[in-house]
Amino acid sequence: MERLIKFNEHTQLAFAFVILNIGDIALTTIAWNMDKFNELNPLWSWSFQVLPLWSNWLLKIGIAVLCAGVILRFSHRYPNSTKRILTALIIAMGVVCLINAIAILI
Repeated sequence: MERLIKFNEHTQLAFAFVILNIGDIALTTIAWNMDKFNELNPLWSWSFQVLPLWSNWLLKIGIAVLCAGVILRFSHRYPNSTKRILTALIIAMGVVCLINAIAILI
């Protein structure tokens, strides 16, 4: 029963990570279209210049879902580490979203 509770908690954290990635790509797209800032990640900067917008969204969300899925796959073996990793990812993505929102407002 405890494993099921941990898995549900991990699933909620993974879902929050994916939602924050969706928020990140949305805010990045808005800021990019407003010429507010350049993407700091060279891979994403290149993809925004070369690829169509829908493929950037698909790529970003796909990578986030893949990462969350891989982490959840091993959550039953390493429940405490999984929680720490997902929490760190959520904090990192929250900071990125906050920076993007500030860039849009300034």
